[in-house]
Amino acid sequence: MRAILLAAGYATRLYPLTRDRPKPLLEVGGRPLLDHLLDRVLELDGLRDVTVVTNHRFAEHFQRWAEQLDCAVPLRIVDDGTTSEDDRLGAIGDIAFVLEQPGAEPDDSWLVAAGDNLLELDLRTVQREFAAKPAPRILVRDVDHTGGPSPYNDVLLDDDGRVVGFTEKPKRAEGKHAAIAVYFFPPSLPGLLERYFAQGGNPDAPGYFVEWLCREEAVYASPMSGRWFDIGSHETLEEARREFDGAQGSN
Repeated sequence: MRAILLAAGYATRLYPLTRDRPKPLLEVGGRPLLDHLLDRVLELDGLRDVTVVTNHRFAEHFQRWAEQLDCAVPLRIVDDGTTSEDDRLGAIGDIAFVLEQPGAEPDDSWLVAAGDNLLELDLRTVQREFAAKPAPRILVRDVDHTGGPSPYNDVLLDDDGRVVGFTEKPKRAEGKHAAIAVYFFPPSLPGLLERYFAQGGNPDAPGYFVEWLCREEAVYASPMSGRWFDIGSHETLEEARREFDGAQGSN
């Protein structure tokens, strides 16, 4: 298994904190957000390497971060060459960009996660479910948005945990689940992305790709447990800092 951590966004909603510093390197509990995520990723069985994909503006920040780590597997920083919101590739575009780099093997499976995820879930539990049923797998959490709009996504499951409905940012949500930006993909991921883009797929949020994928083949979901924060605003950042070791007020 190989891991791709998405860290190429510009996080304009968190200005001024992220004007000169990438969001995944903001600190919570005295450590960068990306440290917490990497801890979870490195627990995976059979992990070959970790790729952090970022933009040109912040590539040196991540290089300095990586140089200070004692990582158990090869860790590489990939610069997607973009410099602003205007020319960014989007999350799905960045995944495709990484897969185009040399080194991939035909039998590689993939963990893809957004670099601003702060979660306590043991990913090995999900990895075992993925290994037992090697189809694309997403992580879902319970939400209370039935009947109204959702800024995230709306996920419908059958009794076997198969995703039977997925809508990104729906105007009217019908289910009680939403996916977080942590995904397990089989070795077919490069070919799936090629088909997605050939059909005019949106290169931005990963949810658009998952929405398309659920119409093409079986996708399964695993429930998540433990604390989780999607650091997308000053409010969620401060909430996470209050929860993690009294880190409120640090940058």
